[in-house]
Parts: sequence; C-alpha cells; structure tokens
Amino acid sequence: MQNGYVTIETHPEHPGQIRIITSEIKPEPPQGADGGTIRYIARFNDVEAARRHIHEVLKRNCEDIDTRRYKTEIVQAIAAAESVELKHERTWMDPSLDADALAAIKEKVDKSHQRHRLVDHIARIVGAIAVALLIMRMLKVF
Repeated sequence: MQNGYVTIETHPEHPGQIRIITSEIKPEPPQGADGGTIRYIARFNDVEAARRHIHEVLKRNCEDIDTRRYKTEIVQAIAAAESVELKHERTWMDPSLDADALAAIKEKVDKSHQRHRLVDHIARIVGAIAVALLIMRMLKVF
C-alpha cells in the first residue's frame, strides 16, 4: 500500500478523452505534465488499488491502457474516482465544472454506492445461507 494522488486530465490533442495519472507527489493544477489540463485530484491511501478500481469502472471506454487514456466524459471519470470505496480525500476539482456537472457526479456516485451496498447485502445473505447449510450438515439434519 502506497499513499499517492490520482489525477484526471483532459488534453486538447485528445478531445473526448481523459487520462488517469497516479503519482506520489501532489500535482499543481491546472496545468498537467504534458500540456493537458488537470480536472480532478484525490489523495488515496492505496493509490495503485484506486487506479485499478477506477480502471474497472472505465475499462469499456479504454482507448490506450499504456497511457491510461479513456474515451469518456469528465463527469463519468470523476464519478468513477469519487465512488472508489477506499479511504481517499478529494484535494482539488476544476472550478469551471458547473452545477449540473457537480449534480451529475453526485448522482453517479450515489448510484454506485447503492449498487455496492446491494452486492454486499446479497453476498452476506448467500454467506449466511452457506453457514446455515454447513451447520445443518454437521448436525446431520440432512
């Protein structure tokens, strides 16, 4: 586990795409490393796990895995990062995002958390049934 930052950038040479960048040092917005524009920064306690979780959400839109470039809207990318259920803290978000974009991000994050809670609930029920069946088998009920 390594602390670090997840940065989401857009770049004028790649319209309609975002780039996920991980680093140990907090970037200084808004200028990215290669001429891109930083749109979002979050600090994670396990930055590599966070990157994998974000990739899992955005993988269908992956354009280039080597550069971690995805063909998606900035709202979807930020929501993917915000919905990662690892300890994290948003350190910066592009102030040019309007109220509609912020509301859309919140809605997507809330839906993602609801889905995660539902899956967790189902897994707990299945686990409880498995334990009950195991106990019944040990007691030779069937």
